[in-house]
Amino acid sequence: AQKRNDPKQAVCMNFDLSEDQEMMRDMFARFLDENSSMARVRVADANGGFDAALWHGLAEQGALSIRVPEAAGGLGMGLFDAAVLMEEAGRTLVSGPLAEALVAARIGATLGGDAWPMDAVLGGEKVVSLALHDIADRPKQWIAGGDASDAVVARRGAERRGSSESTFAMRVVQCATERGKCSSSSRNVTTPSP
Repeated sequence: AQKRNDPKQAVCMNFDLSEDQEMMRDMFARFLDENSSMARVRVADANGGFDAALWHGLAEQGALSIRVPEAAGGLGMGLFDAAVLMEEAGRTLVSGPLAEALVAARIGATLGGDAWPMDAVLGGEKVVSLALHDIADRPKQWIAGGDASDAVVARRGAERRGSSESTFAMRVVQCATERGKCSSSSRNVTTPSP
C-alpha cells in the first residue's frame, strides 16, 4: 500500500492562463490602464471613492457579468476568470466595490428571482455590494462601496440557531441616494443549513 503523501500520486494543477484568459486579462489591463489611472483614482477618492464612468465602462466590458450564469444573462465564467479580472482591478486600484459586486450579482442571479434588477446591475446602472457579516449578528457594519450602492446583499442567519432545520435567507437592502438611508426589502430564500 502506498502512503497518502506519496509524491508518485501527487496531482499537479496547471495555473497557466488559457489563450482566452490571456486575451481577457489583456483587454481589462488596457481598459483599466486608460480608465483607472492614478489621477482618476485620486479624483474618485476625493469624491467619495466611486468612479461612475469607470463602473459603466466595466459593465460595457462585461466585468460585472463574469460570474453570472449564462441563463441569467451573464457570461457564466469561473472563479479563476474572476481572479484574473480582480488582479487587474487591484493593480489599478479600481474605484468601486468590484469584488463584492461580482459575488452579489451571482447571488442575485441565483436566488433573486424576478425582483432582482439583473439588467440594471449587469449594465452598470445599479451598483450592488455585499455585507460581509451576518446582519443578524452585526446589523450595523461597513459596506464596501456602501455610499454608491443601490442595493446590498446580506445574509440573515439561521432563524433558529443551533437547530438542524435552520435557514439561510438572502436579504436585499435597498439604499437611497442619501448617505446612510437604507430600507430593507427582503426576499428570503430558505435552504437547509449545511
